Amino acid sequence: MNELRFDDEVVVVTGAGRGVGRSHALSFAARGARVVVADLGVQVDGSAPSSDPAHEVVGEISANGGEAIARYCSVADEDSAAAIVAAAVDTYGRIDAVVNNAGIGLGGLFADTDPQQFRTLMDVHYFGTLYVTRAAWPHFVSRPTVCWSAGWPTPSIRCSAHRSAAAGRRPPSRRVR
Repeated sequence: MNELRFDDEVVVVTGAGRGVGRSHALSFAARGARVVVADLGVQVDGSAPSSDPAHEVVGEISANGGEAIARYCSVADEDSAAAIVAAAVDTYGRIDAVVNNAGIGLGGLFADTDPQQFRTLMDVHYFGTLYVTRAAWPHFVSRPTVCWSAGWPTPSIRCSAHRSAAAGRRPPSRRVR
């Protein structure tokens, strides 16, 4: 079976400094993607930001022969989220995919959690995903792509939008250029 490759594609991974996001970033890079490692470097509860986790992942990708840049900013801020996407486009000339993985945890019981903690959680998980995706969206739909329609390859901007949206639900199973 052929390995799924992402040669020369540009992928933004949020929350890429640790955990699952780190695994996504390393996996995409190992398969040829150029990766934007976006991470605020906070602890699970959202405290103590640090640029170290993002830079460490970039160092690991580079040491393994890959190409990556680090972006230290919060996806919960709309301008910062747009800056992540802008860094991908400014550095690599385009953006092909976004993995919205940034997240924090409350770490307490529901009854002990105040509304501000829930707002912070929503800012990162919901609005962070919205802000990064909205910033990337014009780049996704502006490029026609080829995809399968009724068994025949068909160039379509609509198909590009569908492919971008579907990428968030499942990994691509067939790639056509």
